[in-house]
Amino acid sequence: MLFSQCCIAIKNVIGYQCKKRWFYILIPVLFVSYFYWHVYDLSKNKHAVYDFSVGVDEYSYNKSLLTHNLILFDERNGVSNHKTAELAIAHVNFYLSEVRKICSPDSNNKQFISCANKILGKYFYYKPSDEVSTAYANGYSDCDLNSYLIMDAARNAKKEVNVVFSPGHAFVAFADSQGNSYFWETTGGHNTGHLANMQYPFYRKNTNPFYYTQKTMEDVKLIYPVLVLDAMPSQYQTTVIQSLSDDVRHTPLFANFYYEHKNPLTADDVRNLTGMIQTDFTSPEKKIILAKYYVSHGVPEKAKQMLSSIEYLDCGRSCLEYARHYLFGSQVLFIVDSMFRYYGVTLSTFDREFITNDAEWLFLAVFVMVFVVEAYHCGKKQWSHKR
Repeated sequence: MLFSQCCIAIKNVIGYQCKKRWFYILIPVLFVSYFYWHVYDLSKNKHAVYDFSVGVDEYSYNKSLLTHNLILFDERNGVSNHKTAELAIAHVNFYLSEVRKICSPDSNNKQFISCANKILGKYFYYKPSDEVSTAYANGYSDCDLNSYLIMDAARNAKKEVNVVFSPGHAFVAFADSQGNSYFWETTGGHNTGHLANMQYPFYRKNTNPFYYTQKTMEDVKLIYPVLVLDAMPSQYQTTVIQSLSDDVRHTPLFANFYYEHKNPLTADDVRNLTGMIQTDFTSPEKKIILAKYYVSHGVPEKAKQMLSSIEYLDCGRSCLEYARHYLFGSQVLFIVDSMFRYYGVTLSTFDREFITNDAEWLFLAVFVMVFVVEAYHCGKKQWSHKR
């Protein structure tokens, strides 16, 4: 990895070549400036979003809309109260009315989705959430919640858009006039979206058939209850779990919930989880469950091995909170994530990859600069000695 290679190189330069004070001043100045630039860049979108308290009074429920169905599910199952659900519907209705005003239904699918996503970014800033009601009511949204809004906006314009789930992420799919499929990343550009480049690392490769298949509105309505099981009171969980279809029960999302809450895990459970990782190999949740099992059974080496197999971009906040106690790298990432959160900035997976790539190039640039300067001074000294 470029990041670690640059760290070693800079360490060598500091230890054996650089004896000048300017270097020790330059490094912190560069990285503090780098950090605050990203804080400013990411936080300005949050503070620029529309004040929903002005002119939002449309609370009518529309059963044909995915977002409305999910908001109603939240209210009926204790995920949110009536006031929050009502406000969420009002904000969604306002967003959809803005899309109808600005985005032409006669435009092609890509143009329409691009327009709808830009409006989304104007009214909803990025912040992770599984529950639609709380997020929409408070003017924020993330990858899957963005996808639901885009799906409803497209549906109103009589355009077909589907949701695609990948490990820890979601985006939308659409077809052009020739029937060619495209994927659209809704969180890019500060929640304003762009075409998805599926070669990016955060589109995690996974052979589980649940992932990277297009989901219709009806599919999402069946899947959504699993995503909010942890958010609902226990008296609702049993009924909701019993109502899940067999297909949903066999998704990696439900397996994560089931094994996370099963206590104690048996040897058969561990074998099942280990087998699941063979197809759901980018799942941090299952690896953390296994790591906790190994720690509780006095095998910390196996726990560290399991945690170290989690890619850093796969490891979200809850993952870092646990892994930081065992891995130094996770501790560093946890501190960086906490620094951004201190300034009210929540990093999306896209942001984390972008910032990490930037940091790697910054490390490389610093190393090259130090190397060139030191080589220049070394050459001057050798030349002066020869003379």
